[in-house]
Amino acid sequence: MALGNIRAMKKYIIICTALAALLLAQTACNVKSQTHLTTTAAGHSITADIDGVASLENNETNTVITTKFGSIVIDRSYVSLGSQKWTDIPEGVPITLNFSENKYSVQWTQNK
Repeated sequence: MALGNIRAMKKYIIICTALAALLLAQTACNVKSQTHLTTTAAGHSITADIDGVASLENNETNTVITTKFGSIVIDRSYVSLGSQKWTDIPEGVPITLNFSENKYSVQWTQNK
């Protein structure tokens, strides 16, 4: 092989490696973590899907889920976000919470 071809091949390999590294870095930056929590507390079966990291603390009278969006407190008859009461809920019903950057929701199924 001629010396010029070897240099051209090295240059090509370096460019391809750099492009692959940039693509990998871009892909890794777009990965989001999500936390899925399932528990039974305060008389409710609770399922939560939350963007990012979250922690769960079960107490005798309520459950506290701490997220980057703030604390969610689930009591027997209401859900609060931070220190504000968010919504009333019937006692003893299964609850599903979904939290992402732009959307918060709480749903429950009435027992029949």
